[in-house]
Amino acid sequence: MTLSHKRRPLALLLPRPVGPSVKTICGADTRKPLCQWSTAMSYRSLGFFADPFSNKALQADDEGEKLIVDRDSEVNKLVRRIQESDKVPTLEGPNGVGKTSIINIALHRVFLQSKLEKGDPMFIPCRCPFQLSKDKDVEEFLDEFYLQVALTLVESADVLRPPPGYTKAPIEASIKNYIQSPIIRNYTGSILGNGLGFGGTPNSGKGWERIGFRAAIGSWLKLLFPKSEAGAVVCVIDNLEILQSSGKAKETIEALRDTAFAIGGIKWILCGSSGVVRGIASSSRLAGWLQKPINVGELREEVGGEVYDKRVKTFRKNEQAELPLTRDNFITLFDMFNGNSRFALDEAGAFCTWIFDEVDNLSEIPSDSFERWLREELETNYDEIFVFFRDRDEEAFKAICQLEIFVPKDCSELGFDDVTEFLEILERFQNYGLVTPTLDQNTPVDTVYEISPKSLKLQYFLDSQEER
Repeated sequence: MTLSHKRRPLALLLPRPVGPSVKTICGADTRKPLCQWSTAMSYRSLGFFADPFSNKALQADDEGEKLIVDRDSEVNKLVRRIQESDKVPTLEGPNGVGKTSIINIALHRVFLQSKLEKGDPMFIPCRCPFQLSKDKDVEEFLDEFYLQVALTLVESADVLRPPPGYTKAPIEASIKNYIQSPIIRNYTGSILGNGLGFGGTPNSGKGWERIGFRAAIGSWLKLLFPKSEAGAVVCVIDNLEILQSSGKAKETIEALRDTAFAIGGIKWILCGSSGVVRGIASSSRLAGWLQKPINVGELREEVGGEVYDKRVKTFRKNEQAELPLTRDNFITLFDMFNGNSRFALDEAGAFCTWIFDEVDNLSEIPSDSFERWLREELETNYDEIFVFFRDRDEEAFKAICQLEIFVPKDCSELGFDDVTEFLEILERFQNYGLVTPTLDQNTPVDTVYEISPKSLKLQYFLDSQEER
């Protein structure tokens, strides 16, 4: 069975290039190559605080709240799961749809509510997310986890609620001294793999061992959060697809069940690309531990303009500030990438960078610059890929673009009875950069694939050609 049956909306017809080439500026009487102009224009010179098209995940702060679009349902679901259940909340969905942003905004909201509502549980977001990898064993992960939790508690001293019998939340002095010692400060972000070793004496005054440090943090958490109703430090394991297989991910998460997941005063959230979380949840050892995944898909196509409007409003210094990319231009990119905000923002930034490299100010940009730039981008993408298609490649390409996420064993639904032939085509597509295996399974036919931004651009171009 296919993982998705989403059909991409028909692309808008691109106009044919007319007049001067994409590399020239049109004037009333002259045509000057763009490269003759200086490169003074930038987001800041146009009146913006920073790049409004940054495709990084939204942060857990007020700015992230201003920029989030059309995700209230997913954020509210996650907030409820954090506040009302002892099970581990989970999210999954394609790359680039904003899963991490949803988590960050949910954490921001529960933290603010904790501060405003004194009778509610206190949920403190951990200062950074965690990632698992094939090269990091469980003990290394736990070392990193305990240190980051300790740093989070120390940094949150002013907002932590005092437990019964205390006038203010206690900060364990020996732990604070340990994590503020010079060697720990030097390696806070990457203490693992640097020869530190908790069996040594990085803090000469205390001489902590790994087991002692962990026990101290556990006792501190128990004091601050004696019951689940009191709240927790919320920790996120993101990008589970890095482990490459649901089997490896399942094995690693199972190993954390009785260690990290069993620590009082800690609330976990798991996040990964399509298929990986469900693979983990199938483990009998994790039965009853994980909540059903919140499925995160692309944004609705009609909210593309809202994404643009919020970016402009949030980042501009004054009402007169304008961008070389218009609202309609951004909607075109948003539609081309089927509502995948990361891909659309990345392409929007690429256009602006091109303009900044070529002209001095907005008044010197021809009105058709975006259409010409986009056509050149699409034609270049086409020339790099389609010329190498052979046999049934085009047929397979059109079929997988209708699904976006698929597994090779579903090839019969795509019109291919020979799975070996289909796997050979996918191998070529992977070499072209058209598909990415996001989750390896036990056999090649079970591997989960996603189509890439390159595929969406190629499909957009082919659709525009067919409409002529």
